[in-house]
Amino acid sequence: MNGKLRKKTLLILNYAVNPNHPIFGHQYETIQHLAGYFEKIIVITNEYNATALPENVHVHLSGWEDSKALKSAFRFYKTLFRVTGSQRI
Repeated sequence: MNGKLRKKTLLILNYAVNPNHPIFGHQYETIQHLAGYFEKIIVITNEYNATALPENVHVHLSGWEDSKALKSAFRFYKTLFRVTGSQRI
């Protein structure tokens, strides 16, 4: 961390946390890098396929289904409110 001020919590909303994803593969490395600057990182994503994220990174699947957009939106917000609760982010 090199003496830098550590922030409390970061919320990341993205499509995929998968180092092998052809488009979003960089998100995996970005999250690993950001983990050194925050006490806690909450990630809500649609796809998760990573094995070694730091302990302060908490990944939650949104469960999005394209054919069920309304139901998926409800599920996304339910997940968002469940994992963030009354935390200040």
